[in-house]
Formats: sequence, C-alpha cells, structure tokens
Amino acid sequence: RRYGKNLSEQQLTLANLSVQIQDLISCLAIIHLADRRGDSTSLHAAVCWCRPIIMKFFGKPLGSRDHKRLAELGRCFLVPHSG
Repeated sequence: RRYGKNLSEQQLTLANLSVQIQDLISCLAIIHLADRRGDSTSLHAAVCWCRPIIMKFFGKPLGSRDHKRLAELGRCFLVPHSG
C-alpha cells in the first residue's frame, strides 16, 4: 500500500470540507427564509443558527452573548407554549 495513508488523509480532508460546505449552505437557506418571513423571531433564529457555524468556520469560540441569544431564542419558543 504505497498511497494508503495519503489517500486516507485526503478523504478526511474532503469529508471535513464537505461538512463545512453543508453548514454554510444551511446558513444561506435559513438567512433566506428569515428574510422572506421578515419577522423578528425568524431573524433571531437565523442569527442563532448561523453564528456558531460562522464562528466555527473562522476557528473562534462562541462568546457569552452568543449563549445569551440562544437562551433568549429558547425562551421565545417555550414561553408561549407553557402553561
């Protein structure tokens, strides 16, 4: 097996790129949907969905504001249905 290790490394690299591309396409889709809906809840959800993907792409961790946004989004969906 002369090229086995090199080929397996290439496969891992391409698999990683494939995941990144899928994530970025999902961002485009959710941003488009939020823009079409035009309401603040959809916009907030789009930001919460896309921000972790974009931060991961640039190799940066989420900050406390990001976690706060996610918590607010969760409350937004849970509060109307509780009771």
